[in-house]
Amino acid sequence: MGTPMRCLISREAIAGRVKELAGEISRDYQDSDLLLICILRGGVLFLADLMRSLTVPHSVDFMAVSSYGKGVRESKGNVRISLDLTTSIEGRHVLLVEDIIDSGNTIASVLAQLNRPALVLADEPTANLDTENGRHAMEIMQRLNAETGTAFVFATHDPRIMA
Repeated sequence: MGTPMRCLISREAIAGRVKELAGEISRDYQDSDLLLICILRGGVLFLADLMRSLTVPHSVDFMAVSSYGKGVRESKGNVRISLDLTTSIEGRHVLLVEDIIDSGNTIASVLAQLNRPALVLADEPTANLDTENGRHAMEIMQRLNAETGTAFVFATHDPRIMA
C-alpha cells in the first residue's frame, strides 16, 4: 500500500494563514485598484479562499499558461499562453496568484508580460523538483526581486525556502 501520508500543516492553520494574508493585502491595497490574476488551473482554489477573506474591492482575471507539452512532465522552456487576460492592467495594482513554480520559465514569462507585478503569491514554489531545478527556480525569483522589486510570498513545506 505504501507509506501513509501525514499531515504537516492542518487545514485550520492554512485557513488562518490565508486570512492573515488577506488582511495584509486588504490593508496594503485599501485605496488601490486591485486586480487579482490567477494562473489556471491550480491557483483557483487558493484564489477563491483568498477572495473570500479580502475586505477591499477587487477584480479578477485569469490566464492559462504552460511550458509543458501534452502528457509531458518536464518543462521544455517554451511558454505558451492559451488564455490571455480580458482586463487591462494599465494603472492597476496587480496581484498574481500561481500554484506551483517549478522551473521558473512560466512565471518569468508571465511577469514579463504583465509588466512585473509588485507581489506574487506562490503555493509550493519548488514542489516535486530536484535540488538543482528547485535552486534554479528560487534564483529566478530572487533575481526578479532584486532587479524589479517584485515581492514573493510562499506557502511551502520546503525548509530551504522557509529559512
